Formats: sequence, C-alpha cells, structure tokens
Amino acid sequence: MAENINDKIIVNATPATTWNWLKINSDSFSFDKEYKADQLKFEKVPEGFIISDADSISDLPEFKSSVFNALPKKEIDSRKRDGSYLSEEEFEKSRKENQISNKNHPLIKLIEKTIKNPQYIKVSGNPEEALLLHLDEKTDSDNTIAKHIIQTEEGSNSTIVIVYSSDSSDKEKCQLVQSQINVGKDSHLTLIKVQLLGNKTLQLDDTSFVCGQHSKVDFIQIELGGNHIDSGIYADLQGNYSDIKTHVTYLFKDKQFLDMNHLVVQHGKRTKCDMYVDGTLKEQAQKIYRGTIDLQKGCSGSTGNEMENTLTLSPKVVNKSMPNILCLEDDIAAEHGATIGKLSKEVLFYMESRGIDEVTARKIIARAKIQRASDFIPYESVKEVISDYLESQGL
Repeated sequence: MAENINDKIIVNATPATTWNWLKINSDSFSFDKEYKADQLKFEKVPEGFIISDADSISDLPEFKSSVFNALPKKEIDSRKRDGSYLSEEEFEKSRKENQISNKNHPLIKLIEKTIKNPQYIKVSGNPEEALLLHLDEKTDSDNTIAKHIIQTEEGSNSTIVIVYSSDSSDKEKCQLVQSQINVGKDSHLTLIKVQLLGNKTLQLDDTSFVCGQHSKVDFIQIELGGNHIDSGIYADLQGNYSDIKTHVTYLFKDKQFLDMNHLVVQHGKRTKCDMYVDGTLKEQAQKIYRGTIDLQKGCSGSTGNEMENTLTLSPKVVNKSMPNILCLEDDIAAEHGATIGKLSKEVLFYMESRGIDEVTARKIIARAKIQRASDFIPYESVKEVISDYLESQGL
C-alpha cells in the first residue's frame, strides 16, 4: 500500500529523494469521492487506426507510472558501516528492493476497479490523417476516470491528438487519466495532449511509454487550465536505438498549481532522450517540476538531455525544480540545465522601442511559448480552440 500523509495518497513521487523540507519529493491527493468511468470521444477514425475494447488484448508489456507512484520505503545509503561503498550491482539491488510497486498504489487499484475494459487504439501503416480525440467535462458531470491503451505496429508512423476540455469553470471536480502506449519496433508516434479544463478542476494525467527497438516518440503537452494538475511521463526505452523527445509547455496564473514528474529509463543500447519544459507563471501560480533521466546498466552509447525554461511574471509565483540524472553505465553522455527568471530589461526596452508596452510584451512572450508547441498540432480547429481559450482567460 502506498504511503499516506495526513490521510492523503502520495502521487508524482520522484525515484530519488532530496531534503524533505524542500517539499518537492512528491505531491499528495485525497480521493474520498465516487468516480465514474469515462472514455475518449471521436468524430471519425482515420484509416490506419482501430478503436476497440482491450478485453482480448494479451500481449501488452508491463507499464509503469510516474503519477501513481509512491515514495521509496527509505533513503538508500551507498556507504556501508565499515566505510566502504556498495558496488553498482549492490546499489541497484538495494534500490529495487526499496521501491514500492505501482500495482499496490491505491489509485491504480481505483482505476482497475472503475475501468473494467480500457479503450484500445491500434495503429498500423502510415495514416495520412491524425486521430483527434476528446475528453470533455460537462457541467453536470461527476468525478471521472479514463484509461486507454495505444499500440503502434511495427513500422507505423502516426499522430494522435488528445484534447481535455470543459464547458464549466465553476464546479469542483476531479479527473483521472491513464494513457499507456506500447511503441512497436521501427514505429514513430507523435502524441499531443492539450489540457483546457475548468478552473476548479483537479486532474491527474499519467502517460506511460514502452519503446521497442528503433522506435521513436515525440510527445507534446500543453497545460493551460485546471486548478491543481498532477501530470507525469514514464518512458521505458527498452529497445536498442529507441528515442523519445518531449516538449511540455504551460501558462498558469492566479493560484493554479502544476506538479510535473517526468521519468525516462534507458535500458537499450544507444537510446536517446531529450526532455524540454518551457513555461510561464503569473500572479500567484505555483509549479513543481521533477525530471529524471535514469541510465541503466547495459545502455551503453545512450544519451540524455534535460532542459527547463521558466518565465516568472510576478514576485509572488512559486517555482521549484528537481532535475536528476541517475547512472549505472559508463559509456553514456547526459546533461541537464535550467533557466529561470523574468523578462530582461533589454527585451522590454526592445519591445517598448517598437511601441509595445510592458504588459503587452509579457503577454506576447508568454503566448509565444504556447505557439511553439501548438505548431506541432495538425488540426487548425484545435489551434483555434487554444487561442480562444487563452483569450477567454485573459492570457
């Protein structure tokens, strides 16, 4: 059973903890309400995609979670009592014994209890058109849970867009989403998630990948709505030469809270990971970002890169970042970096010299970050929805 803090369940726990007083090792969540099953909606299914139930699917890999994840049982000390240090094999064994299985997490059990038969999306060939899916909140809807499994066949090349939206901004509710993606050998998947929820919604959005040999994933996520958002990525690069690139952007204001937990585990040889987070905080918004690149023994020749940019537009925002690189392999290259700060005087002077006041300049820069991510979306209608949402929120 996952550890509780004040009767709340731990979520978005980092695999390597830091000082507890920093309050960035995890987030917590209470789920004492009833939930109903929900499904992704679609207007049409382009050729190359098949949507069905997952009841007859039996050859799926084991998916792990970064959102529905608890803190390790205890801190691991690499030094023995005699002053010597654990070997790599001893340290890894201790770390695995110290982990808590995702299967025992209360929210995983809640999802399994609520979703008896997840949606199953199969991709084959090279669909010329992207698959557009919606998960909509309704004014009178209850707290909901949605789970879907995506399987890309060998050699396929496809794009899937998922839009979370709401027609209500004044009702408290919760949405749990679990996306599990098995990326087949030599296949390429572009998965785009756009979050435009109501301003009193709490969402937990968990995205898990298992990547086969020579597979490639481009993951784009745009976070704009909601009150309290816990989002996470868990990517297992099992196959040799597998590759994942993530581009996550956000624009949060008022008292919105965003908690992100991104974890890429590299098992295969010559795998590649590039994680990029670029967002803006306004007014009293808060954000926590945990980014972990975990290079396992045997992933020789692999590379990992993690970069975060945060623009702060108010002295009252709270921004916390926790980049991690875990390594058990010698023949690798990995790095991380971050830039955090406000608009420079030089940028503001440049904008003002062209007749753009400071308030408008801040708005232009913040929206440019969203625009860069939106450029990946193949549907103009979705881009318009994002633009309209930003306007409606005064962003």
